[in-house]
Amino acid sequence: MKKFFSFTLLTLALVGCDSQITGTTDVLMPLSIKNKKGVATVISPASYESSYAWSAKKHALTLTFKQQGQKKKQKFTIQLPSSVNLPTQNGPISVGATELGQDWNLRGDIHTSNERSRDYRDFEYCSLTRWERICENFPPYRCYDRSVTYPGHRQVEYHYESSHTILNLEFQDAANGAAVGTFDGARSDSDRVYTYYGACY
Repeated sequence: MKKFFSFTLLTLALVGCDSQITGTTDVLMPLSIKNKKGVATVISPASYESSYAWSAKKHALTLTFKQQGQKKKQKFTIQLPSSVNLPTQNGPISVGATELGQDWNLRGDIHTSNERSRDYRDFEYCSLTRWERICENFPPYRCYDRSVTYPGHRQVEYHYESSHTILNLEFQDAANGAAVGTFDGARSDSDRVYTYYGACY
């Protein structure tokens, strides 16, 4: 029977959140973002290197903004009600100003496409450990067993599973629905999935 193993080769912009996507935010009008204490920071109209991260465990949305060419990054974590669950692969995103605790609504869409590669068969490095009897040729001429590790090779079979996620968001003024800013981002992941491990020799 073949067993399946997954090994992540490449993941862009993962830092412990359920879903984080990097991209660009174009702030069209001053964007006010309140922290947990209700203190507002105004993001000036400009283009920013940004990230969008949703933690389902904490029910928190984290947004970062860094103006191109600058080192300083602004980070905002917005706590959402436990009833709010945002999609991480496919579906519409719609969170009202009341749920966000902000003066704007968040509207958008996330789409993920998946691909599977052909099957590969190859040989990979492995190591094997054997117990060997060692006898000393000097006093006190004792013998003992010890484990010895040797390099080896084994046959493997695997394929790649890749996903590409695109996220488009719009920050809309809660009063009139006007677009205050837009976010366009993407994330790509690729896993090597082993379907067979041969014996190491």
